[in-house]
Amino acid sequence: MTPNGWPTLSIRPPPKSTPVFKVTSKHSQPSPMILEQLDLLAFGGFTNHTLDLSAGPRRFHVVYGPNESGKSTCLRAITALLYGVPNQTTDNYLHANAKMRIGGTLRTGDEQHLEFIRRKGRQNTVLKPDGKTALDDQVLLRVLGGVDQAAFHQRFALSHEQLIEGGKAILESQGELGEILFAAGAGVGKLRAILAQLESDERELFAARARRTIINGALSELDEKRTEMKGLQTLPASYNGLCESIEQAEQQASQIGSQIAETRQELLCNQAYEEARKIVPLWRHALERLGELAATPMLDDEFTARRREASANHDALQKSANELQSELSGSIERQKSLVLDQSILEHADQVVTLFQSAASRQSASVERSGLVGVVQDQQRQLRQTLAELDVVVAEADLFDSTSDSAVDEAIAGLQFSDSAHARITELASESEVLRQQEQVASEQVQTLKRELDDVTEELEQLTLPADPQLLEQVLGEIGPPREFLSNRDQARESHESLRRDCEQLLQQLGIAQKTLESVASLNVPSTNQIEQFEQSFGTLDRTLDQIKTEQSKQTKRRQKLESDLATLQTEHDLPSEQSLVDAREHRDQMLDQWIAASTDEQRLQAAQNTRKGIRASDQIVDALRLHQQKVIKADAIRSELVQLQDSMKQLDVELTSTLAEHAETTKGWESLWQDEGIAPGTTNEMRQWIARYQSLVERIGSLAQSQSQLDRFDEKQSRMTERLGNAVKLAWSQRNVSSGSEDASRPDLGDLPLESLHDLATGLRSELNRALLRHNQLLEKKNELTSTLPAAQTKHEFCRNRRQEWDEAWKLATSKIIREENATPAVINARIKRINDLLQLKRDRDSTLQRIRTLDRDQQTYEQQVNSMLELTEHPRQDRDQAAELARSLYERLQQAQASQQEHKRVAESVHSLQNKLTKLNENLQSASSVLDQLRREAGVDTVDELPMVERSAAEKRRVQQEFENAKRQLVMLAGKTDPEAFATHVESLDQGELSEKLESLQTELKRLSTQRTEIEQQIGGLKQDRRRIDGSDRAASLNQDVQMILGRISHHAERWAKLRIASMVMRQAIDHYRRANESPVLKIACDAFSKLTLGRYSGLRPEYDDKDRWALVGVRTGSDGSEQTVPVELMSDGTRDSVFLAMRLASIEHQLSSGRTFPVIVDDCLIQLDDARAAAGLKLFSELSTKTQVLMFTHHEHVLELANDVLDQDAYHPHRLPT
Repeated sequence: MTPNGWPTLSIRPPPKSTPVFKVTSKHSQPSPMILEQLDLLAFGGFTNHTLDLSAGPRRFHVVYGPNESGKSTCLRAITALLYGVPNQTTDNYLHANAKMRIGGTLRTGDEQHLEFIRRKGRQNTVLKPDGKTALDDQVLLRVLGGVDQAAFHQRFALSHEQLIEGGKAILESQGELGEILFAAGAGVGKLRAILAQLESDERELFAARARRTIINGALSELDEKRTEMKGLQTLPASYNGLCESIEQAEQQASQIGSQIAETRQELLCNQAYEEARKIVPLWRHALERLGELAATPMLDDEFTARRREASANHDALQKSANELQSELSGSIERQKSLVLDQSILEHADQVVTLFQSAASRQSASVERSGLVGVVQDQQRQLRQTLAELDVVVAEADLFDSTSDSAVDEAIAGLQFSDSAHARITELASESEVLRQQEQVASEQVQTLKRELDDVTEELEQLTLPADPQLLEQVLGEIGPPREFLSNRDQARESHESLRRDCEQLLQQLGIAQKTLESVASLNVPSTNQIEQFEQSFGTLDRTLDQIKTEQSKQTKRRQKLESDLATLQTEHDLPSEQSLVDAREHRDQMLDQWIAASTDEQRLQAAQNTRKGIRASDQIVDALRLHQQKVIKADAIRSELVQLQDSMKQLDVELTSTLAEHAETTKGWESLWQDEGIAPGTTNEMRQWIARYQSLVERIGSLAQSQSQLDRFDEKQSRMTERLGNAVKLAWSQRNVSSGSEDASRPDLGDLPLESLHDLATGLRSELNRALLRHNQLLEKKNELTSTLPAAQTKHEFCRNRRQEWDEAWKLATSKIIREENATPAVINARIKRINDLLQLKRDRDSTLQRIRTLDRDQQTYEQQVNSMLELTEHPRQDRDQAAELARSLYERLQQAQASQQEHKRVAESVHSLQNKLTKLNENLQSASSVLDQLRREAGVDTVDELPMVERSAAEKRRVQQEFENAKRQLVMLAGKTDPEAFATHVESLDQGELSEKLESLQTELKRLSTQRTEIEQQIGGLKQDRRRIDGSDRAASLNQDVQMILGRISHHAERWAKLRIASMVMRQAIDHYRRANESPVLKIACDAFSKLTLGRYSGLRPEYDDKDRWALVGVRTGSDGSEQTVPVELMSDGTRDSVFLAMRLASIEHQLSSGRTFPVIVDDCLIQLDDARAAAGLKLFSELSTKTQVLMFTHHEHVLELANDVLDQDAYHPHRLPT
């Protein structure tokens, strides 16, 4: 993943002029695709957030979000929506994998839309808008038109990282047009690095003249192995004899092995007889004992345990049955003794209800007593309140809680209607408002009169101020000096920067002693002259390299030949063919002397010399015959050494001649630059020197223009200062005259800076404006007060009349409530409240009386119910008993009856349970008896008591049977295929002494044969070791295996080298093919974009041949003299190279869109590297591109939004802000 969250891009060639899409639908033309809405339902930190991207007609959307707001999450969400959520994702920290959802709406045609939801998963990840129903993946694939995820990011995405990599790639490619076009079209910034890596991997595997590469090293090792295989000698004559000796020894060892096998078999047979002598008596005894126990039944091992368990189970069951029978008899007697009270049990619910109501009746009695006291208190409060209201009531009995008619009549006389109460409330609420309105109106009249007097007095003291119009006009025309001074300082800094650049270039060029004015007139060599010398130097250097390489090769070859020859001479004193010729000549001379000898002594000496000559010749012949191959190889080495010596002398002559020619050419190259006092370097360095020199000349021209601009700034500043100073003096003089101040207070303008003078003028203008404004404000306020005062007086009179009308209405409304005529609303409200409290107290008393009557009725009904229940249950009663006590007595009787009923029921259930248990126990007892009978029959006895004796006999029979089987099994193993009975009889017939002697004899013979075979095998091992020592077949096989392994490695590495070689060639061919196919249309669009991005400094781009005959991209601009100049991309600044790549990238995208395929273009903060002016130009280009397709730009920088708002029309882009 890249830092901004986009997947790492793979390398693929960009589309040609007409993109090729893999369309899965049957339509011939892929439908367009626009992302109109992105729904971040549950993804990353977003929940149910929607981005509406449907606005048009220009579809340029700028999405801003500060750090950690989800900008990168949105980028990943677009990819996940179109191509699926990856298995490993970092966006599941808030929502679980199963809950992750991204929705979107794609416009696939003029009137066609595709709305769907993407979930995280492996299959059926595309859902319909309901979020549940799966959508066919082919629907989305048809919309995407075969553009996969990698192609989408390469062809329709642009990020800040891609822009930086693209600028670096342009620098690394040195302007090579094909690589720039290919990188821009494919969205790949590291194209040069990829090509370099392919070539590096290829050279690491194989190079034509290298020795340390993998394949070259393997080839050298292969030659060495093959040479060693050829040098293996054939087998000596003794080899056949060794083979025959080995064969004879192996046959003898085989015969002894057969004898050992026969002796071992006989030994094993006699050992079996010895072992069987111990087993046969046991087998005979067990067989006799089995005959004696034939009548005893065969019982299994578990019979005794089963018998004991069955007996114990039977006894336990019998005991339990006796205990249950006794318990059952007792329970039946208890059940018969219990008697039930049916009369009270039949009315149990009514009795319980009466008992539960007894407590509430007692509570009701207590409540009634309390309520009587409450009524009496309420009667006293009513009389007291009536007395406070001046109402006289006749005395009555307070202990009569039923009623008090006198009080009720008095209260009825105090009641008044709701309408009268509402009228009084309304008038009371108006009282304070009317009084406040009258007071406010009076105070307002007094305030207006005071303010009018103050304003009139202040106007009489002020004089008319001077008019600041002239000063205002001058300040407006000059404007704020800060911007002017900033531009001037910026121009000065630019001038100083240019001057420093020029001085730095002088230092780099090595001509720091020259002045800038004299540099432009230097007579430097032309490009053609440099190219001629470069070709000459190149030819001479290549010739020298070839000669030195050939000398090195021949020297190494001579050293190797000399080493090989020395090795051959060291191993053997090898004669040559010439030595054989010399020996034969010497022999013939000796033979001639022998023939020519005249005396016996001479003939004897000549015969001896002849014999020595013949022996020497024969030795040489034998040596030549024995070491024929080495002799031939040595002669070939000597011959090749002679040829190498002649060749190396010729190379020395050629080297001397070439070095002389190179020195002459170097002298001519240095003289070409000496006229201008320049020490030249290599031709490549001087070509760069020329480029820097031309750049210096351009900067010198720019420096002169900058100086002229500074002079104009200084002249304009002088004019502005003089004009502003005159305006200040004039305004100050008018101010002094107007205000009556002295001339001595006039400021000394002197040499004030422009900014200080502007501040003084601004302050003076503000002072004059404030004085004029104050005078006008006072006039306006006086007129306003004069017109407002009559209306305030009229309002005050109106408020006084309304208050008098209220007084009359108040007296009329309260005449029935209180006798006082001047009672205030507070007094009236207090009296009304007391009457309302009295009425509420009466209602409370009436409610209490109603509760007492209800309690009396409930008590009477309860007593009737108790009497009725006494009659139904025939319960005794006393005249003095209360109803509650009678109900409690009935309840106690009911509890006793219910207890007897529960005990009767429990005993009945116990009887039933015991009967069931006893029945089941009897069944188990019968089963236990059946088990004992079965065991008795199995043992063949009449009674159970006889079983233990039969068990002991059966156990003895099982033991004897086991001993018999063990002995028989051992006899069968020892007898082998012989019948066990016959084998036992034979063993019994053998004599023990003879058997022991035979065993000892066989063991001694077996030991002797084994020792003999060991000696023969050691002899065979020694013979084989001798054969291997003189046999080279093992080494040959090993060498052959090594050769095959080396060939396998060479094949593997050669296949990989071929793939790398083909990949490099295919990529370069693809780059060249793409350049030829797209050079014209893409460059045409890129020229205009590059001119806009560089703010017109460059008029465009065009291809030219460079010094290596390659199509290279250069920038075109107009020089100071109006001539057209070209600038190679490697000499441009970093920002300008970034602009080149951005222009080429936008041109490639627009060219792809011209084929009819509209796809959203995703831009990720790619303008932050540019300054504001170029970034604004980039925003305009994106806005223009949005007329052809949708452009979605994501940024972390709010300044980009501000810049877009400043330079773009309102309908030229659409801003969005992500939530923080």
